[in-house]
Amino acid sequence: MEKNNNSSKFRAENLFILILLYVSAVHAAKPLSSEAQISLLIGEPNNTSIFSIFGHASLRVNDPELNLDYILNYGVFDSSNTENILHLIKGNLYCELWVYDTPEYLEISRQKGVQLREHILNLTPAEKETLWQHLIEMGKSQKGMYHYDIFRTNCATLPLKSIEGAISGGIVYANPVVNPSDSYSVLGEPYLNNHPWPLFLSFLFFGDSIYDPLTFKETLFLPGNLEKAFESATITIGAESRPLIQSSHLLIEGSSQETVRPFFTPQVIGWILFLIIISLSLIEWKKKKYFRVVDYILFGIAGIFGLIIFLLNTVFVEWYTWFGYNLIWLHPLHLVAIVLFANKKLYKQAYYYHIFNLLTLAVAAVVIYKIDKGVLVIYEKMVAPYMLMLTSRSVFGLIRYYRKIK
Repeated sequence: MEKNNNSSKFRAENLFILILLYVSAVHAAKPLSSEAQISLLIGEPNNTSIFSIFGHASLRVNDPELNLDYILNYGVFDSSNTENILHLIKGNLYCELWVYDTPEYLEISRQKGVQLREHILNLTPAEKETLWQHLIEMGKSQKGMYHYDIFRTNCATLPLKSIEGAISGGIVYANPVVNPSDSYSVLGEPYLNNHPWPLFLSFLFFGDSIYDPLTFKETLFLPGNLEKAFESATITIGAESRPLIQSSHLLIEGSSQETVRPFFTPQVIGWILFLIIISLSLIEWKKKKYFRVVDYILFGIAGIFGLIIFLLNTVFVEWYTWFGYNLIWLHPLHLVAIVLFANKKLYKQAYYYHIFNLLTLAVAAVVIYKIDKGVLVIYEKMVAPYMLMLTSRSVFGLIRYYRKIK
């Protein structure tokens, strides 16, 4: 979840609450009363931002006797800050554990039209206290900052770890079975169906690891999956067990949000550009000319994207960006090619580069086709026109060489 951009007011208020939590912990504040409740809140996927289309999970601590009612939010960062977006791409984004006053948080959710459900956890007083103290300690630790991992350390996995660490026994799930084809990519793709550009970029920049089969626990990285698992789970201590969820109810009804799939998707844009490239190439062939600027732009953009993928596989590598098989055909060497195309004396070297480019594109096409991991069929359709653009320019580059057109 990104930080609500509404507000310096909320930032000041939340930091003030964190200070209160710190002071109360240092001075051995009173434990939670017998009336206290700790809940898992699930926000439905919504279109308020690209970061909320997967839904959101948070924890609520409500103790009427102590006049305490806070919602603790994992995965909060300022999505309006370009630097944070770059950190997210590079895999070194640090998020905050933010504490909201519940009425204020509910009002924000209501304004956004987000449906919010509350699941009160069936915890013993000792377990509630353990969980509460853990949250306080996390708020104190490095001012609530922690390394963000979009799959393994997010708004759903962190509450799960906190709850698991607080209960005396273990959580037993009713049906801990996963489909062998389930992967981070397969499970996340339906949420991105109407958001083709983020889907395309995720296929482009993420590595092969996001297509690996998941364990049941790993599938709970999605708030909706976590909610479904919790609804039928039990806490088991020896021979005794009790439901994990004591009761559930709707906090905010929310409003229907229809996402209109844009017409200009990566696939549509790709085929339009491909037709333009082919048309210009045919004009070149007919008039025996060379439009260098076409290759400058095409291979320049390909090289920039290739450089980003290269950096995500080396300098800024994370487990979910390694191995980026797109690096086979979309690599920084395309930037070197521009130098060859720009110098007429290097036209023979440019000839060899075109052969190299065609070979890498052929290998990439085989690799992508052979990796049968569910959503790759969608990716093949998206990326095909872009691969064909590079292919066509290299084919016409070879034709120019044999026709001695420099």
